Amino acid sequence: MGGINMNHSKLFQFDSQLLTDLVLLLLGLLSLAITILIIVLIVKAFRKYLNSSGSRTNRKIVKKNLATVLKDARINKGYTQEFVAETLGISRQTLYKWEKGTAEPNLSFLSELAKLYEINMETLISSCK
Repeated sequence: MGGINMNHSKLFQFDSQLLTDLVLLLLGLLSLAITILIIVLIVKAFRKYLNSSGSRTNRKIVKKNLATVLKDARINKGYTQEFVAETLGISRQTLYKWEKGTAEPNLSFLSELAKLYEINMETLISSCK
């Protein structure tokens, strides 16, 4: 019986080493999985950032569309910037910024512009979207 007990202690030592190795292997795999997850999240965030630059560009295009509508409507009526600015009670520079797309008029000025240019208010509002 004494020999059997010795075999069990050797078997227990072997299992203890095997268990230690398995725990280290699992910890290594877990650390690898976490690293991969972090890389995936960074890539997703970077792709989202790159895609958002497209929407920033779209906003600039929208402003240019409104600017183009305003400038074309004024020219079609044969009005100067000075005349329109004086009629609305704003500076010529403000109107210039609206027509360049660096600024946008508020809703009340859009309404006044639509009346002055004799165009549909919906045309101006839709060019803002």
